[in-house]
Amino acid sequence: MFDKFKIRGIVLPTDNLKYKILSTDDIIEKINKLVEKCSEVIEEVSPQNCQKMICHFKWNCNKLLEKFCEADSFVHFLKKNNIDLSVPLTSEAMIDSFIQSNPLYKWCPNKSNGCTFVVKMDDDSEVEEIACQCGLTYCIQCYGIPHSPFPCILIHEWAVQLDEFKFIFNNNNVICPQCFECYEAVLGDNLFCTHCDHPLNVYHNKLTPRIYPDYYDYRIVSDQLQVILSKKDSLIGVKDAGFCSTVCNIAQSFVQKLLPLPVFSFFLDKDYLCKNSLNKNFVQRLIFDTEMLPLKFEELMAWINDVSIVIDVSDEEQNTLLNLLIDF
Repeated sequence: MFDKFKIRGIVLPTDNLKYKILSTDDIIEKINKLVEKCSEVIEEVSPQNCQKMICHFKWNCNKLLEKFCEADSFVHFLKKNNIDLSVPLTSEAMIDSFIQSNPLYKWCPNKSNGCTFVVKMDDDSEVEEIACQCGLTYCIQCYGIPHSPFPCILIHEWAVQLDEFKFIFNNNNVICPQCFECYEAVLGDNLFCTHCDHPLNVYHNKLTPRIYPDYYDYRIVSDQLQVILSKKDSLIGVKDAGFCSTVCNIAQSFVQKLLPLPVFSFFLDKDYLCKNSLNKNFVQRLIFDTEMLPLKFEELMAWINDVSIVIDVSDEEQNTLLNLLIDF
């Protein structure tokens, strides 16, 4: 099925990854291999006690065996290294300890919402963003939205700014077109701006997200992303939905690359963005009305948003979609 995409030169989000997504069963399997190694040297010790001992040495089995060989006896080894095998070690604590002890392993930040997947990086210095099987894609450094090549600090600043926008819209409904001061007015009220004395009314000076273009653009892209994620959720467990799922994954990857653009358009000088060669492929999409949501993308989103689209996609329709995806 993936050959249809690759023949057209369409890069899949899963191509050339420098990390693996592991389940907790995968982690337990790795722990069991360490236990087997430990049991080969320290005989007549239960697997559970082996787990406790390796955990004590932060899952460094070689360090454990080195200390064991230095001791006169097993009892001496336990006493010298302050190991108490009577203390219970739950499966959850064991897995969490294993991950925390290895800098190449990290929990998905969506763990608080029930995700149990773990990412294992091949080389943490080269990994910038992670796409977890739970559907979350995030920056490996700040756990925010993927934003390469822009710095993490602005994602935090944008979160603060989003709260400010929400406060503005929750407490105001008109805006002065001259000084941009915001007010709350009752329908039919005529008032004057306290800063510049410009006349205001609810009809002509209505406060809408379009007043703040970068915030408005961010909301548009966020809404598109939610549509894609909702479609992906509807395909979970559906037999023969591989083509539809792959299309959604490609669209998700594309939209997530667009999502930080209004953020950095808000904070940074666009002249700087245009001069920075790292950003040249992104800046072309900063003008949302004419470039960021081209007709091809709108057509793709219309297909994804169609609730009837599940798995019955004809060859002709597949070819149409594949031709659309070439440009993403």
